[in-house]
Amino acid sequence: MSAKKSTNRGRKKPAFSWAVDRPLDDLGGETSASNRALRDYALMGPKRSLLKLLASYQAVPKPAPKGQAPPTRREATLKTWSVKYQWQERIRRFDLLEAEAEVEKWRKRRAEVRESDWQLGEEFRRSLKAFLQQLPRFITSTETMTSEPGPDGAERDVLVRVVGLNTDIRQLATAFKAISELQRLAADLPTDITQELSGAALETELGFAIGEYLKVLLESDLPDDELVQMLRSYVTLGELDDTD
Repeated sequence: MSAKKSTNRGRKKPAFSWAVDRPLDDLGGETSASNRALRDYALMGPKRSLLKLLASYQAVPKPAPKGQAPPTRREATLKTWSVKYQWQERIRRFDLLEAEAEVEKWRKRRAEVRESDWQLGEEFRRSLKAFLQQLPRFITSTETMTSEPGPDGAERDVLVRVVGLNTDIRQLATAFKAISELQRLAADLPTDITQELSGAALETELGFAIGEYLKVLLESDLPDDELVQMLRSYVTLGELDDTD
């Protein structure tokens, strides 16, 4: 009988273990009081300390209201629990998981905002494209007769044709620019645009929307020189900047 007792005393207790994905959980082997204290300690945040935890427990009046008694009021007990149940290792893991969860939460939020902004930009593009298809209705052309000296010095009649657009193209271009910037931000693309636009660079820099506008104008049967004159007269980034 005595030999059996000696054998039992020689056995080592299994090492305390905890779950790396749930570091505050009680998997057995610790008391409910120590686990409650561990959770209180974790919730104190990065400026936590055992002394601060102890002070909060000692501040509870005696006798404590029903259900509000602290797990302990003794510093030695907290220190024992901290070592025995590996509080510091578990707290470091808890803080890491909390930080990772916060990063993931904001990653998802950024992805949702980016997707929302992109879809909003697509809706604006569709609306503006539908409007641009109606632009030929807004193109005006007036003709007047005037006279000017000819090569021989004699007066001669000259037909002057003035082409215009019965809408504010600068507002349209401002909308195109805003949509482009919205979607560029959503796609993590730079939003900087060249400060001066003219001719072919206009289509390149303002992209899809201006390209659609040019297409409509080119289908309007206006002479090329008049199309160029309209673009130079009505659409410049300088005019856009004035409206910002």
